[in-house]
Amino acid sequence: MPGSQSATVLTGSSANSYCILDGNDSQNADMMEFDDGSGPADPRLEKQQQQLLHADFYNDFVCFLLFVFTLAYNLNQSQEVIRNRIKYDREVPIGIFRGGRMSIENELRIGRKGKDQERHLNDDDELPGEPDPDTVFKLGEIGNFEPKEIQWQPGNYGEMGEPVIVDKTLPEVMRAMREYGFNTYVSDMISLNRSIPDIRMNECKYWHYPEDLPTVSIVIAFHNEGWTPLLRTVHSVLLRSPPHLIKEIILVDDFSDKEHLKGRLDVYLKQFNGKVKLIRNAEREGLIRTRSIGAKEAVGDVIIFLDAHCEVNINWLPPLLAPLRYNRKVMTVPVIDGIDKDDWSYRIVYSSVDRHYRGIFEWGLLYKETEIPAQELTRRKHKSEPFRSPTHAGGLFAINKKWFEELGYYDPGLQIWGGEQYELSFKIWQCGGGILFVPCSHVGHVYRSHMPYGFGKLSGKPVISTNMLRVIKTWMDEYDKYYYIREPSAKHRLPGDISSQLELRRNLNCKSFRWYMEKVAYDVIVSYPLPPENHVWGEAKNHATGKCIDTMGRPVPGIVGATPCHGYGGNQHLVSFEEMSAVLENNLHRFYFKGAQFKERSTAKGLVAVITGCNCGIGKQIVRELNLRGAKVYMLCRSENRAQNAVIQLVKLGCNPQRLLVKVVDLARFKSVKAAAAEIIEEEDHLDILINNAGIMLYPKFKLTDDGHELVWQTNYLGHFLLTELLLPLLRAAPTARIINVSALAHFYADPIDLQLIDRREGWDSRQSYSKSKLAMVMHAFELTRRLRECEGSHVTINVCHPGLCNTRLMRYIPLVQKPLNYITAPFSYIVIFMSSRWYLLKTPKDGAQTPLFLALSKTVTGSSGLYYSECVPKAFIEMADWEEKCAELYDYSMHAVGLDVKD
Repeated sequence: MPGSQSATVLTGSSANSYCILDGNDSQNADMMEFDDGSGPADPRLEKQQQQLLHADFYNDFVCFLLFVFTLAYNLNQSQEVIRNRIKYDREVPIGIFRGGRMSIENELRIGRKGKDQERHLNDDDELPGEPDPDTVFKLGEIGNFEPKEIQWQPGNYGEMGEPVIVDKTLPEVMRAMREYGFNTYVSDMISLNRSIPDIRMNECKYWHYPEDLPTVSIVIAFHNEGWTPLLRTVHSVLLRSPPHLIKEIILVDDFSDKEHLKGRLDVYLKQFNGKVKLIRNAEREGLIRTRSIGAKEAVGDVIIFLDAHCEVNINWLPPLLAPLRYNRKVMTVPVIDGIDKDDWSYRIVYSSVDRHYRGIFEWGLLYKETEIPAQELTRRKHKSEPFRSPTHAGGLFAINKKWFEELGYYDPGLQIWGGEQYELSFKIWQCGGGILFVPCSHVGHVYRSHMPYGFGKLSGKPVISTNMLRVIKTWMDEYDKYYYIREPSAKHRLPGDISSQLELRRNLNCKSFRWYMEKVAYDVIVSYPLPPENHVWGEAKNHATGKCIDTMGRPVPGIVGATPCHGYGGNQHLVSFEEMSAVLENNLHRFYFKGAQFKERSTAKGLVAVITGCNCGIGKQIVRELNLRGAKVYMLCRSENRAQNAVIQLVKLGCNPQRLLVKVVDLARFKSVKAAAAEIIEEEDHLDILINNAGIMLYPKFKLTDDGHELVWQTNYLGHFLLTELLLPLLRAAPTARIINVSALAHFYADPIDLQLIDRREGWDSRQSYSKSKLAMVMHAFELTRRLRECEGSHVTINVCHPGLCNTRLMRYIPLVQKPLNYITAPFSYIVIFMSSRWYLLKTPKDGAQTPLFLALSKTVTGSSGLYYSECVPKAFIEMADWEEKCAELYDYSMHAVGLDVKD
């Protein structure tokens, strides 16, 4: 998924303003984090660095000074900045933020409640979702439900999903956007029967489905919908579905008041001769109850819910129905494509049609998606087969009518919308069913710019949070406490009467939520570790202005702002944990000083590890932790003297010297890398962990190595690439092996890598040199994952991580700590050190080592590969156009550059 091109760091507040570092400044800050264990042995370097005062760092310096002065002001002026609404009726002083323990160790401590829960945990029955034996893949033989060709009318607006571009400032366009949240002016220009591109995987054309598929009732709930978006949804279903399978289309009008949805709609629907039915609510019921009303009127074997602004794609229906024919308790979900709200263009949402994601959630019950885990990948023979998902987005899905009825439809206590996807997901899985995402079924959906209507008489009420409470109190058992940690104000609200829902759960003999987390949603805590208890929470308020820090609803990373305090949490909700963190909770904005901590008690006894750049900094901390846990560690360092000094220090800290082995290697010399690898291969019969950690940055001048490559490019990337390739046989010999590439947030700021110019002086830039090398580490992990899986090497995984902004020895090259600026910044540095034990609020090397250690040892990442991690959770990384092709091209180039033949 594409990464953001900027990042913003909140640094402090004054009486009237907040000091914000913009994207460029945070890029500079990111380039302060790596161990220089493999840096060049140039005695003139330090002198050159001392003379180098880049003008770009002046912004950092100014913001640093502003931070210190404004922070000191606030510490004196604002003694009460966080309001604790759980334990106190008054505002309490926060002092210094303490504690950020993002640990998944707590997951192992959840108590078991009762014999029934124990029984479910030991229930190893196969989960629903096994392949239908009557659905057959025949490569080269077009499937039995495939259309012969796409019918389209060249010259018409929007044909084949092409965009229709109009002036956004037209009064008609602006009015449409305000009224509907999307551009109905453009929609009205496009045919209701327009063609759209077939963007399915090529495999999908060769599936043969049973002829006796169940019949379908399509239920479409709407309120004040635009004319053409609603009718195009209906037309697309009739146009691209086998007629004998569509029993009916049921439109349920949730008390609309727009004129075109009254008599005009009744007249229009008569042309379908009863195939399309219209039900009107006598009062506003909301989306959830309106869907249940339509479902109860349905006569088809299967109910498919669609939103009122969709377009179904080619042969969308049989893939959704076949799994339900085989197992009536399975719910199926199509791949949701995007229809642009402005120009109505049709496009894929994900980076590739064969890259699949499944639905999960974070602990505030916000819907998230993650790539399907390894055990789900290995279960399928074909990439186009359905796969299990813990939850779904809520809008589009197919479910057996009788099964939906047995489940009680939606909880009738849920109002308007919000939380219904979790209620149904938990209910299905825990009560004997399952959810399948279906890669060969695609449905386009328009995402509005805003909600164009309110909740009627419930406007201003906490509808969504009340819905969530009903869900967690009915289905989440002891895990409900994690929702309360994320949403502490929910403790003061009531869910209403849920006795009927609890009785339904008992009658259906449903399993525990712990069973669901361990058997179905096991990857949730990988992305969203169980949160620690809140220390204090509330809003960060500037008493001089009455304003609070506010995320402004912006995505991560984004610029925070200051708005009048409203007291409702949301974008202004701030949480402090036990040690050193502050979390602004909208979309999980996190501004960590300490960062996530790896607390799993995983042993490394008997493991063999190789780590580069480990005579100081992050690498040294990783060596210490692995050795103390029982691993034999090869320390690959450029300087033997520094390495031996590091060993002495590690032994004083309790490490076993018999399991610390030093290998002198200069990553800027391929000959040195090959020699070190040969020695390790001679001494070991397998390798369990390889951590490519060493790196240099902001090298002040262009320089070529003896191998003819730019110094930073070879040291940070090519040297590690060669080492990895040479050690792959040892890694394959281990039962399971993990490779960790230590990258950086700086990869987001890299220009596209031009392999023809990467080693040339023209256009060279120290920052881009570093950023591109870190981008290459991400691309390496992605491409090596693909190649390993193709050759049955999936027991070897490779992931990449950003350790955080760390205070390591490379800080001595930063202008702020060099003469003469160091005399100015020193006093302020002591202030910051007194507050956080971190210069410039950076992590210590120990804190920076936590994510690499997590990837090396955590049981929760077993089988995961090709992912980018930060703070011990997977994050989106930068993906440019033609990502897969560029990753493959870089890999082939690298094989040639390091002197290894590219194997066919």
